[in-house]
Formats: sequence, C-alpha cells, structure tokens
Amino acid sequence: MFRPSFSRRLKRLPTFVLLGLLGCTMPLPVSNTNPKETILPDNTGNLPDSTSFQSRLIPLEDISAKTGVFDGNSLAYLDLNACGTDPRCTNELTTPLNLLDVYEFVFSNNNPVLGQFPIFNPPGPTEKESPFRRIHKVIVPDTYQANTIRSSEDIAASQFRIEASTQVLNLPLVSKTGDPTVNLKIKQAWLNNQEIQYVDLGSVPFSASNNQLGVGLIYFLRNHDRTNLPSNPAPIFDTLPGDLLYSPIRQVFRAVSENQIVTPEGDPTRGIRSQKELLQAVNQGVLRLEDTGRFFNYPILTDALLPEQNTEIYGLYLNALQELPPPPPDAHYALWTSNKKQEYRLLLRFHATGSTLLDLQNQPQSLSEPVFRFSKQEIAEISKLIVTLETTQAQTPSNTLLLENSTPSSQGSWTLRPPFQERYSHLQEGSFILANPTDTRSEYSSSGIWFAKRITENTGLPLSQELEAGLVLSSPPEGWIYQGWVLYQRSPEIWLPTGRFTNPAQKDNLSLYSGFRTGYPFPGEDFIKSAPANTIFPLNLPSTGDSEVAVSLEPIATETQHPFLPLFKAALPKGTPSYTHLKLPPSKPQELQITAELRLETP
Repeated sequence: MFRPSFSRRLKRLPTFVLLGLLGCTMPLPVSNTNPKETILPDNTGNLPDSTSFQSRLIPLEDISAKTGVFDGNSLAYLDLNACGTDPRCTNELTTPLNLLDVYEFVFSNNNPVLGQFPIFNPPGPTEKESPFRRIHKVIVPDTYQANTIRSSEDIAASQFRIEASTQVLNLPLVSKTGDPTVNLKIKQAWLNNQEIQYVDLGSVPFSASNNQLGVGLIYFLRNHDRTNLPSNPAPIFDTLPGDLLYSPIRQVFRAVSENQIVTPEGDPTRGIRSQKELLQAVNQGVLRLEDTGRFFNYPILTDALLPEQNTEIYGLYLNALQELPPPPPDAHYALWTSNKKQEYRLLLRFHATGSTLLDLQNQPQSLSEPVFRFSKQEIAEISKLIVTLETTQAQTPSNTLLLENSTPSSQGSWTLRPPFQERYSHLQEGSFILANPTDTRSEYSSSGIWFAKRITENTGLPLSQELEAGLVLSSPPEGWIYQGWVLYQRSPEIWLPTGRFTNPAQKDNLSLYSGFRTGYPFPGEDFIKSAPANTIFPLNLPSTGDSEVAVSLEPIATETQHPFLPLFKAALPKGTPSYTHLKLPPSKPQELQITAELRLETP
C-alpha cells in the first residue's frame, strides 16, 4: 500500500485546502510520531508487535460494537479484537496492506456451484496474513461435485480456468469459544483442506491497475497529554457504507487539544461531531492533527448486522406436498432459503413420499406445525425457497436442485416446482431396440436393450453404423444425470440399471452385465453375466410380459434403486421382436410441487 511522502502539518494549510480533504479515502500525510505509541481510546500502554495480529483467529466473543459519529449522527462500528483478552491489543493491520485470494466456484453459465465453500489461500512465505481477499472465479465443468476441491493446491492441480475479478472483500477468520456480543453471519470456507469460519464484512475499494486498497479516515479526539478528554467524545468517521469510496480500512489520526482540558464544561470537542467541524477546529488552532501512520480494520455496522430488535415471529408452513418421490436410502431432502446475495440458510431436512412429509426416521409429520420460524427482518431478506437432494449434513445446499420458487406473493406464500419442469414437458418420442451386440449368440438376441434407432432395412443383428441415437435430450441440469432401466420383476419390484449418461449419442458409464464384445456407441446394456442377487442371466427381456424399459432423470451424487424421475417408459409385452425399431413414448410428467406459506404466530 502506498503512502504519500510529504509530511506538512494540516493545521498550517489554508481553510479551503482542509475542506477539500472532506470525503477523501486515500491516506493523509504520514507524520514522524513514534510507531509504537498506542492509539487506543483509553491510551493504555504500548501495543504488542502488530505483525502477528491478523494471523490469529478472532474469537467471536471478543468482537464488540462501539460508537462513532459521522456528519452529526451516531453510528456503530466493529472493533475486531484479534488478540483475545489482551487489554492492549487491537486489530491493527500490518503494512504495507496486502491482499490474499478467495476462490469462488461457478459453472460455465456463471451460475454458482451450490454447496461449494469458497477456498482461502494461505499467505506465501514472504506474505503477511490479511483479512482482505480478492475474488477469483473458478470455472468448473457441469459434472463437478461441490467440495471436491478444498485447497488452492487442488485448484492449481485441476487446471480449471480461473478468472480474476476486481472485487475485494473483508473476510476475517473467526472462532467461537463463547457467546458472541454482535449478531454476525458466520460462514464456512476451506483453507488447506480444513474447514474454517469467517465473517463477510462487505467490500473494500480496490484499484487493480495500481494494486492499491482504498483507505478511509478515523479521528480519535484526545487531550493535550494524549489521554481521554473529559467529555470522552466518540471517534469521527469520514465515510459511510454506500459512499463511493467507503472503506473499512481506516488510517488513524489523533485530533489533539492545544490546551490541557480539565472539566467537561471546558471541553471544546463536545460540539464536534463531523469531519468538517473537526477541520474547522484545526484551522482555528483549537486542535492539531497527528497522523499515527497506522491502519485498522473498522467496518461500520449496517442494520443487517445489528442484533435483531423486532419481536414479530412468522411460522413457515408447508401446506401441501405433491408427487414427491422417496429419496434414495442414503439421501434426504433439504429445504433452504436464500437472499439476493445467494446466501443459503437451512430450514428443514426431511423425507417424503407422494404427499406425506416424513422426518429423517421416516415418521409422518403434521403439516399443521411450522417447519421454521422467522423474524420480520429475516422475512424481508428472503429471495427464494429451494429444495435439494442431499447425501451429507452439509450446511450449504448441493447442486441437485429439485424444487424452487421466485419471490413470494404479497401474502407471503410460495409454490415450489422443478426448475427444469418446462424442459421435459414436451419430449419427443424415443426409440430403442432389443439386441445383443456384446454376445452374438442368437438365443440371447433379446437379452439386451439399447437406446438407439435402426436406420436400415436389414433384419439381422445391426452393425453400429446402421444405428443412430434413439433419444432426443439436451444436457441434463446441473446435479442430475440420465439413466436407463429395465424392470426385471414386478413383485417385489426389482429394477436393473443399464447405465448413466449425459449425451444420448454416446455410450453410458456401465458395462457391468454385458458380454465380452464391444457394445453399441449408445446408452444400453446386455444382461449376459454377473447377475445381481435374486436375478438369473442371461435374460429374455420380453419372456414374462411384465417387463418395462425406462429412462429417468437421476441425482448425480447418489445411486437409486428404481427410476427417480421417469422421462420415458414402455412395456415389453411377450413376443416383442429383437433387432427391430421399438417406440419409447415420453412418460406422463410428474407434477412435483410444494406450497408454503408464512403465518404470523400468536405471541
């Protein structure tokens, strides 16, 4: 961070020059005051070595809100005490001010990877710890699974494309060992494969061309001997959040009385509550400015960060569930809310089947009880509700988004539907054939099913070049994948997977049951060998007349035991011929839906 080289005393400047400094967010002149001299409001002792201040986790209970003033009005700012209970310790920043990096993950369409924690890089061998981090976007493929990457080393090894931004955030690392005194939003991140906690305290102005962080000013008013003044005035700030050059980084100035003040009545600083009034007092010779040459992280609290004051409580009720499929055995549903910054909050983990809400032990739950309660202020921050399919107890949503809504109606109600519902509402009819390309024995001609369409008039086992893709499907949504199925037995129901795929014109990921020859370059499977429990291979698929074939949309993070969201389905009656083009009609679309409503709870 640069500092101007000149060091004239401000009190000698003409009035018009001093007033021209109002609103400046670059450092003012650096004086030659003792660098070890304290600038704490109570003026106690010398400070410890500041080089280690920001290398520590800040205990949440040691972060306090203090009072300052701006343009005649009081404000609250955070004192980030990075040294715990040490009464002399402050959150002084090491200089020159430096930036570290934070990596956020997005897909190629710039949508964030739901559930992925940001990744913090550690300082290098010659770098100092810093709470200020520049955002870098990591562009990942659609098949990326959240939190697969957990360190900056993993990012480098992945060779994913990285785009640097000009946005810098104030992200101090914190720990919780007691009760916090300020209502701050705690978030999770990865640092060297370890999960850490931090608070997001907003942005910091940054000039990428000059590699400089913006800096604001704070003035502590002091007596002639640099002790507290009798009236104990609050420090004065030069900018507020929302101002063009607002920065939480504050260069500290003392406004020192030219005379020793003994009584509150004789304290000339009692009426000074703005930078303009302070500089006027300097021009009049009442105060003199001293630049300490030090920088502190003093973010101003906004209403969103202050402790909740509103006592109105609203319950969130799920009025109806419709056609929700049971989640896989190792998974569950999760209901989340998000704000406009796409920050998510977990509301409920649950199972469901059809229209029945179940807890994680599969016990029915009443819809007459709220699933979550909000304050009035929290409701104002709600942007949407979503339901995801989860396989872990993570505190951020996975990519497998099942239901979502937009902004609620004026009555505070939501209707959640699949975001991909329209995509699959008008599917073209598909095709498949019964064939056995991996084992050409004629007696097994009906042992395999392939999602391909025959384009020749030949009647024998077709060659690969005599086929084309049997399905017309775009790439699946993020967090989802396609899968083919065959119903082996209806009671008890046994489904056999044919393989997962994203492109219907390419092979799927499974050849577990096929023979030893190469199959077709399309999704499909021959059921020749390695029969699972309770099945007998080789299969004659249409032999019973009860078999079915299906293609479904599946959660990518877990295996299911039957079609999750069927897109195509067809029966295989007895006598269904081999090597022949067969129709695969679209399945009737499932009307998956949850309706939710906010109700004011009786005090």
